[in-house]
Amino acid sequence: MILEVKNVSFDYPDKNILKDVSFSVEKGDFLCILGSNGTGKSTLLKLILNILKLQKGEILIEGIPSRKYKAKGSLAYVSQKATGFNRDFPATVYEVVLSGLYPLRGFLSFPKKEDKEKADEALKQVGIYNLKNKLIGSLSGGQQQRVFIAKAIVSEPKIIFLDEPTVGIDVNAVDSICCLLGGLNLSGYTIIMVTHDLSSVLHHSNKVLLLSENEPCRIYKTEEFLKQNYSEHYHHNNHHREV
Repeated sequence: MILEVKNVSFDYPDKNILKDVSFSVEKGDFLCILGSNGTGKSTLLKLILNILKLQKGEILIEGIPSRKYKAKGSLAYVSQKATGFNRDFPATVYEVVLSGLYPLRGFLSFPKKEDKEKADEALKQVGIYNLKNKLIGSLSGGQQQRVFIAKAIVSEPKIIFLDEPTVGIDVNAVDSICCLLGGLNLSGYTIIMVTHDLSSVLHHSNKVLLLSENEPCRIYKTEEFLKQNYSEHYHHNNHHREV
């Protein structure tokens, strides 16, 4: 297993947000995490990535406790706020993608030929190589999200985590982003994605983790999940931020 989450619980000062969450992810999986607002989907990602401190339970990445997992560049994260940056920030698409190599190279290092080649390849993979010299603030929401996905894959991570990657982008770009992620998964990337978009579940994932406020978490193979009637747990076009 590339990821194991065992009996994880987490409380905010005013609310229990996760209780005894357990699931596993194999290399090459595409896991979608679903649930209504307030069920802890984003919190779960932050616990796995050590953005939040684990309170109870165990998280193993490649068999190593997450707090001790130090493989640089092996975990990539595209947050909810990826497209909510300052649009006047004077960075090109190419510069943003290159910054995905900072964990490997260091913030102050100059990019090498190999780094530039990696950035070019990532941009080609997400279909925006022709935009490499554009200022990122000049792009549409869907194009910007492709930039941040390219930044995530430039270090060739073992797992890509995405938190609502279609929030805030044009509805016409949603399917193309989901198809892009599906293609990356087919090329070998393991993907764990928080989402409200049913299309990503229908066509691209192979596993679904369902979080509910008052029930134990449940994990399904996608085809099994789609046989169930769980539409009350999430909304296809619900783009609210959540904890």
